[in-house]
Amino acid sequence: VLLAYGFAYGNSSYGTVMYEAGHDLDASGTTPEKVSAQRAHLNFLLYTGGRKELQFATIIPSNIVPGSTVPISASINAGTGSAPFTYKWTSRLGGIFANSTAANTTYTAPNISSDTSDFITLSITDACGRVNFKVIYVQVKNSITLPISLSYYNVIVQNSSVLNVWTTASEYNNDYYTVEKSIDAKLFENVGKVDGAGNSNTIKNYSFLDLKPYNGISYYRLRQTDFDGRFTYSKIITVKFNQETAQPSVRIYPNPSKGVFTISFEEFRDDGISIQIYDISGKMLLDKNIQTDESNKNNQLDFKEVSKGEYFIFYTSGGISKFKKILVQ
Repeated sequence: VLLAYGFAYGNSSYGTVMYEAGHDLDASGTTPEKVSAQRAHLNFLLYTGGRKELQFATIIPSNIVPGSTVPISASINAGTGSAPFTYKWTSRLGGIFANSTAANTTYTAPNISSDTSDFITLSITDACGRVNFKVIYVQVKNSITLPISLSYYNVIVQNSSVLNVWTTASEYNNDYYTVEKSIDAKLFENVGKVDGAGNSNTIKNYSFLDLKPYNGISYYRLRQTDFDGRFTYSKIITVKFNQETAQPSVRIYPNPSKGVFTISFEEFRDDGISIQIYDISGKMLLDKNIQTDESNKNNQLDFKEVSKGEYFIFYTSGGISKFKKILVQ
């Protein structure tokens, strides 16, 4: 018996075919031959079904506080299903979806007095009518051990950039933070990643500089991810960035430099200057304060120990912030 099945002519853009030779399946065929043929056909159906199966991934918090609202989303990642896709979210506990037929939406858990579990089901149908679904187990608990105690989070426009700053009082099993931004407070994109402290009972300060903010009104939030993949979100903060007025004017020279720069602060008040330097990924490399007066408004910055490349410096004094790019040769 010869049995073969797969893509026609070995081309993955063609359909799947099956070929079988060696069995006599007419009236003179034996029962084992006919049973074998049925098994082969069943295997072929399983094979083609697996290749054409619509596959997707979901992002849903594993723990939800009763009455709270969390973002949930789904994305198609494999299969031969064709758009448009139809989505349908349902909840065993009767929670509320902002839009139960959207790929990205929010889910509000029901207000319950006792801890329980919920089963959120997502069914997706492609243009050919093929359906796949996934059931996600979620704990709805009044008391959830939060991975971090976020005591402060703010987003500040710093001339030609947007600075995210946050502080934690404690952290448990905390892997990393993701800074996200959006133009409509619905669909968010990743801006950058900052490593967490893992486990900590002391105050930790974090910051991330978005060097390419949206022009106009935008929205920022933090996504905190545990080592086991679970995550939580911070509140959403609204900022307004005016690209036309975001022009740095302070002098930094020579630029490019071998690593030693002179910074002239003539336009700032004499009540001190806060300086931060970031690499192109948004990671802070330097954070210092300089006290100045009328006779000390030119300060030298020694930055020779860093690698060659572009860096970004912003400085604040008297409520005025400035931002500029520097190049270390």
